[in-house]
Amino acid sequence: MKESITVEDVLDVLNRAVEKDPGAMSALVEQRIPCNRALADDPTIQVAAKDDDFKVGFLGVLNGCFGVDDDGWGPIMMRLEDGKVLGFVRTTEEAKGRVPDRLGYQPKEVTP
Repeated sequence: MKESITVEDVLDVLNRAVEKDPGAMSALVEQRIPCNRALADDPTIQVAAKDDDFKVGFLGVLNGCFGVDDDGWGPIMMRLEDGKVLGFVRTTEEAKGRVPDRLGYQPKEVTP
């Protein structure tokens, strides 16, 4: 059992899971659960917001374990094609600008 993990450790496990069952992983990471403002106000857990409607997902909580950058992004992104998860990668500046929000929600603002 590991006492600590790195982003690379998590990426390895997530990508192994996608290789074994891409359908299950797609279903898991696409789920967004309604949540309250207290969770939405957490400094590192990523919660999507639309007016006073908040939703949280698996990846938002997982990224919350590692913190966020100055733009509010966690270190782990999923690669999608036609709504299916292809795998997981480290978040890059280039990739941030190419991620559409299909649900119409916006990332919360980061307060320094």
